[in-house]
Amino acid sequence: MISEPKFADWCENLSQSLDSGLDINSHLESRGSIYKNTKYDRKVLANINTGERLYQAIGYPKSNNATFYQSIIKTGEIAGQLTEVLADLSEYIRFNVKIRKEIYRLILMFFLKIIALAAYLGGAMMMLEVVSRKKIDLLGLGLYGDAGATKLFLTACGGSVALALIGYICFKAINLKPVESLYLKLPLLGRCLRAFAMFRFTYAMKLVFNTEMGLRESVELIYGAAGSKVIKGKYNKTIEALDESKSFAVSLSTNSYIPENLIKSIEFAERAGKIPDASARLSVQFKEEAEKAFYKLKDFVNLMTKILIFLVCVGSVASLMWHVAVKPMIEAFKNF
Repeated sequence: MISEPKFADWCENLSQSLDSGLDINSHLESRGSIYKNTKYDRKVLANINTGERLYQAIGYPKSNNATFYQSIIKTGEIAGQLTEVLADLSEYIRFNVKIRKEIYRLILMFFLKIIALAAYLGGAMMMLEVVSRKKIDLLGLGLYGDAGATKLFLTACGGSVALALIGYICFKAINLKPVESLYLKLPLLGRCLRAFAMFRFTYAMKLVFNTEMGLRESVELIYGAAGSKVIKGKYNKTIEALDESKSFAVSLSTNSYIPENLIKSIEFAERAGKIPDASARLSVQFKEEAEKAFYKLKDFVNLMTKILIFLVCVGSVASLMWHVAVKPMIEAFKNF
């Protein structure tokens, strides 16, 4: 099985070879003579030699988008536009992989900061016990000295694992339509999810409308590529509108989750007979919107993390000042 980043590279390399006039078999054979990791290429070539077409011969990455990849390559191959489709598909995959890595990095850094904060506070508790020889409750949680520091660190680690598990469950729950509907209503997260769904939606439009696929089949693929159960739930209404001989733009307007500016752009493009051009422009537009929405969400999470760390640090310093300076001073005044 091939990973998505490697599959993107593979698609791009094949696209470049086809563009230079090399056929698929020659490309795979030449890769076999030049590159060390040729197992995947040999397998694809062997499948082609048994009579399979390229879209059937490829071993797709384990991904929710595997069916979409296969459908896109199939339409490109049948329509004789495999070079363009493979180049576009590699770009699409790379963008998705990039954002996924950013999400993983954001989550990892959040938990590392929490654990580092717990380690810092635990070290402070141990030092205070050694220096002051007093039981100072730095956080007001009844934690003192070595035992308190160990308990705090273990709680932070265990809490991080628990939060990671809850986050994973929440992430997987997005595949449930009611949960996704709830997420879409949240201010920053909802905007981010909607923007990415529209990017995938318009990118699929760009790909399929550059082929000779029928409109009904195109709509099915476009809705599937959006990766949203909520948006896909409106698919039947769109098909019903198309069956009633309504325009593509009017049919899309039956889906309340599709933004008005997208529908208007498609309406004007449909009149001018330039839907492929409009789709390409819209995919770029929504890609930018998706990136902006994601980085706003990322900045918000980072800001909340910084505020949490700041408040804990200020609280610990205030607690230290209370136990070391203010409280002894008050007790001293009481003795006069």
